[in-house]
Amino acid sequence: MSANGTDPTTLTAPVTATASESTGPYSRAFEEQWTGNQAHPQTDASQEHEWAEVMTALARRRPSLAHSMFSPASFSNFQAHNIRAGYLNKSSISLSVIPTLIGQQQLDQLPGYGVLFNNLKPLTKGTIQAIKPEIYYGANPSDLGPSIRDELAGYVVPSTDTSYPMAPNFFLEVKGPNVSKAEITRRACRLGAIGSRAMHILRNYKEDQAQYDGKPYTFSSTYVAGTLNIFAHHIAAPKTPGGRPEYQMTLVGSWNLIGDIDSFRSGVAAFRNARDLAKQYRDRLVEDLKARVARCRNQMSPRVKLEPED
Repeated sequence: MSANGTDPTTLTAPVTATASESTGPYSRAFEEQWTGNQAHPQTDASQEHEWAEVMTALARRRPSLAHSMFSPASFSNFQAHNIRAGYLNKSSISLSVIPTLIGQQQLDQLPGYGVLFNNLKPLTKGTIQAIKPEIYYGANPSDLGPSIRDELAGYVVPSTDTSYPMAPNFFLEVKGPNVSKAEITRRACRLGAIGSRAMHILRNYKEDQAQYDGKPYTFSSTYVAGTLNIFAHHIAAPKTPGGRPEYQMTLVGSWNLIGDIDSFRSGVAAFRNARDLAKQYRDRLVEDLKARVARCRNQMSPRVKLEPED
């Protein structure tokens, strides 16, 4: 927050979140406004970010997808569910297909299903409605102390119901056959920006100056008509002194999960690995934050200074 009361993590363009979700905002006009204000739906993966760690992690094999655990018959069943659900709607896909993608629920992974993000400060100003991700993963509310939750609520506490996961940094969007891939990608872009801002806030809380390392701490994924896309998101430093930071989105992989079993195994492994990597980053940022708070407990704490002031 800058000295004159403006929020430097908010994009220069205008959004006032409302209590309902709509697909209307995710049009071409939305993308033009979004990209015109430092949020970019697609960037080139050849940029100088720390992609080696991400790509290595995504390619890791998962024992749960080995032949002994997931047979060709299981894959045929997955294909059949996709074909049948593809003629129906998003709910059918979510109920019959997505559980196979997610896998056995891990006790240390905290998901939120269909939670309306109605508690966050807007990333822009204007008329974009509050978003409701299909599935997201975040920190346990107990991981952040009450004082931290209260101070950073507009950035890391997505819902007014504080029992849901906080500091979200992994998202899955699922759409039925009548929704365009462009629309779902725009939703993923917005969710990734929300997650990137949350991670940026955690990383820079109690710091005198915002730090940018070009590393993606947030991931989003989309599933449409059998195709899984995974995106990495990060915040880049302003290009000009006193400017706004840029929210960047990069496609790191695309898999046709219903084409053949090898593509299925690779894509689902990448999805689960990205989810685990997001948790690893999130946990580390939370622990680092706690350590900084402990060091500052008996000192005069610097104000939260995350971006260049207006």
